Amino acid sequence: MRAAGTQVFCASSPSAVVLMAAAVEAGLLPEAGRRVLLVCDDAPVPEAAPPWDEVPGFARLRARFDAVLSWNEAIRPFHPAAWTPRTEDVPLLERHLRRSWGLGEDRVELVLGAPDTPPAQAVARVFTGAPLHVCAGGPADYGPTRGKLDPLIGTRVRQVLHPDLIPGLAPSLLAEFGAPARVIPADAFRAVTGEVASAVTGVPEGRHWSSGSDRRTRRAGRTRCTRTWCGRPSDAATTTWCSRPTPPPRPGTPARCGRRRPAWARP
Repeated sequence: MRAAGTQVFCASSPSAVVLMAAAVEAGLLPEAGRRVLLVCDDAPVPEAAPPWDEVPGFARLRARFDAVLSWNEAIRPFHPAAWTPRTEDVPLLERHLRRSWGLGEDRVELVLGAPDTPPAQAVARVFTGAPLHVCAGGPADYGPTRGKLDPLIGTRVRQVLHPDLIPGLAPSLLAEFGAPARVIPADAFRAVTGEVASAVTGVPEGRHWSSGSDRRTRRAGRTRCTRTWCGRPSDAATTTWCSRPTPPPRPGTPARCGRRRPAWARP
């Protein structure tokens, strides 16, 4: 594969960075003169939670990149899970980001998650014409592409990199664009995770803001009942408990979207 001047790795979680680092470790990505990590925090309220790139052990992953940038800062005050650029703004945004991030006139390649959902879709739209390498890390990526993807984005995908979660089965993600699927070797993934694990000496106590849970609310494997999933009222005065686990939101679901609230919960 042709070497790129700069590779931009767009990640929305530490696990995504681990997967991308494993792809580099396995030699599945072309050589690059510079590698930049673009941190995208798509938590419902990013300002109220500690940045995920400050979790214990992340320094080992950070050291693999020449620079670490923030997508949230670049598009503030918009939320990365609910914003994509307007077509007429794309040329101006690309020039602005190239200048702000020191990319100059370098040839850029993007390494990102599924490009059919923001923020990966937004980044792919800004850097028009940049080749894309997709890292698909979850079981949902074995299914077809979610929603309609702009052909100007889908035809730029060079490969879909994925862990071998289901041996012998290739993901259907972006198959309609002829993107080949390549397996990230388990040895490379173990090497990266082992490096991170060796740097973790302890996990600080406190609220787990990113998952929306609190260790003090966990009682005998039960989770606090919320309006979003169970439809039961829960406030400071009346706390209800449910043995039904609260499922996480679907990847790429905008923070402003969710199940419609029942009539009693509407203002």
